[in-house]
Amino acid sequence: MQAKVKRYYVVVRGRVQDAGYRKRIESTAELFNIRGFPWNNGDGSVKIICEGLEDSLNRFLEDINIKERLPSGILVESLEKKEISIEFPLPPKFVRLKTEGITDISRKLDIGTDRLKGIEANTGAMAVVLGSINSKLDKLDKLDTLPERIAEAIK
Repeated sequence: MQAKVKRYYVVVRGRVQDAGYRKRIESTAELFNIRGFPWNNGDGSVKIICEGLEDSLNRFLEDINIKERLPSGILVESLEKKEISIEFPLPPKFVRLKTEGITDISRKLDIGTDRLKGIEANTGAMAVVLGSINSKLDKLDKLDTLPERIAEAIK
């Protein structure tokens, strides 16, 4: 029996943009020998055209259907697939379509700026904690001379 090649149009919704999800899709597609491409859609979803052997394609879709939030923030709320006809050629490798323009780059820079501000605030709080630790270490340094001071007091 010949393995059947299928092609799907997939819509993924959830926390799937600005979290590295398309990169995750690409690396997973490579593992399962899937061809096609993902792209960010304006409504916040990620859309995918993918093609491969039916079993590999199903395992690929199962693997990218991330139901537990990853440290990067990726979380899939829904994954809808629709089989489509194989009428146009796909690239030999799974590749990302760059659909973002200047406005999206600006939006991503704004997100990065906000994250850097959060890091700056956290490091400010760390300075306060480190100051407290330093004062406690100074007190511990004084304990280094305690045996000598006790011996002196006993004399």
